[in-house]
Amino acid sequence: MNDLFDLLLVSSPNGGGLFFLYEGIPYLLDNFNTTGLSLGKDIALRGIQSSLIRVYDRGSVDLDGKALSFSDIHDICLYGDTFCFVGTGGNEIVRMTLEGRETDRWTYPGEEDSMHINCLAVWNGRLVFSAFGDFREHRGYKGRTQRAGFVQDLLSGERIIKELSQPHSLTPSGSNLLLADSENRSIHEYDASGNLLRTKVLNGYTRGILVSGRTLFVGLSLSRNVEETELGTATLVALERDSWRESGRIELPANEIYSIRQLDVQPESLRYLAAIASSSFASLLGRCRELEHAKGVLHRRCRELEQAKDSLHSRCRELEQTVERISCSNGGNIDRMIRKFSKSCRKRLARLTGKQQQDH
Repeated sequence: MNDLFDLLLVSSPNGGGLFFLYEGIPYLLDNFNTTGLSLGKDIALRGIQSSLIRVYDRGSVDLDGKALSFSDIHDICLYGDTFCFVGTGGNEIVRMTLEGRETDRWTYPGEEDSMHINCLAVWNGRLVFSAFGDFREHRGYKGRTQRAGFVQDLLSGERIIKELSQPHSLTPSGSNLLLADSENRSIHEYDASGNLLRTKVLNGYTRGILVSGRTLFVGLSLSRNVEETELGTATLVALERDSWRESGRIELPANEIYSIRQLDVQPESLRYLAAIASSSFASLLGRCRELEHAKGVLHRRCRELEQAKDSLHSRCRELEQTVERISCSNGGNIDRMIRKFSKSCRKRLARLTGKQQQDH
């Protein structure tokens, strides 16, 4: 079992992060919500939700969605000397150089996240993507995805595979294509013409597929959309590649799995891990500094509120003394008027004190 789940990178969005499995033990590298992973000879790409692409080389470079105009990063895929990624929020696929310069953008009609375009693959020389369906309203696929999904050639527009239900994880296997038909908790295999060859149903929301030697790895998630699940946590399943018989499984301390990739024992793999560790440490250190700064600002604000409260207390005492002097010499009408003003000041002090308690 230890040899089976070894040298694997597993991404997990929505409260997960990035896991490294070594000799059957999952290690959490960081807790940045991660979707797509793509590994090349000298480079690794990582999608971090909601809108960040992290490029690992000898260091790391962040490509921010605000600056590059994309939202809700999902899959990411090396494509020759460029890479493509899915901006699910904008119903779009973007192609960029490895330096971060945009070369192409394909945007499909509809409101934000209407089609739920998600995964990419280069299959028999064709760049293909999966989507939940041809919907036009924002998340119009909710409750309507059964047999509405498809796999499409990005450049030609050909719909190669249809009648899918929340498809994900397009994974070439020789000339064939594997994919997760997630809503139906299954995986499918298709031939080069898009004909269905076989299907296997599992006991979770299928997403994340990796072919490695004689083993086929499949990720099972606790779906946010599909209620029927027997799982208590995200699970990585190993199947025999030829027979699809289960040969093992391992649980991860997360709810979801998105991508599965395998490292080798070459120096490049150690460089990936070193770059990920260094980048994650730098990011977390930056967050700690931001929190320390915010803590200092909050303390200063609390001191200011304390000083304002003391000043108001002093002013109230002065007004009470003034009221007492005037009421002795001017009678009831003026007395009532000034007492009313004093009461107003006390209400203001109470509001300020309440605000201070909320800040604490």
